[in-house]
Amino acid sequence: MVSFRFLGLGLILLFNIQSLSGLPFLAYWLTDLHFR
Repeated sequence: MVSFRFLGLGLILLFNIQSLSGLPFLAYWLTDLHFR
């Protein structure tokens, strides 16, 4: 479970580096919804 959370954080970081649009927020929302 923890590894998946770290993977999610990594994806968010990757999206933030690529483009500061709605994509990071979407990724964060999906991970938050998945772990809630």
